[in-house]
Amino acid sequence: MILKKNSYYISPFEKKAFTGKFFLWFIGTSDKITFNGDIIETPRSVGDIDLLFTGEKINRVRVNTTYKQPLIPI
Repeated sequence: MILKKNSYYISPFEKKAFTGKFFLWFIGTSDKITFNGDIIETPRSVGDIDLLFTGEKINRVRVNTTYKQPLIPI
């Protein structure tokens, strides 16, 4: 994910439910592979206080971040 200036999104590691939260869910039409294990987020998101919506600490991604998820044949 490449972010423009002052952009951010909610990390897939955030435990609270948010509309528009980033997640991986689709690998195409293949019936030969599936997700295996957890998503790897690099660098890992950092929780900060959300002053605009919740007033609570949430995991936001504010820097360019790489996501990987292991796949296995089925």
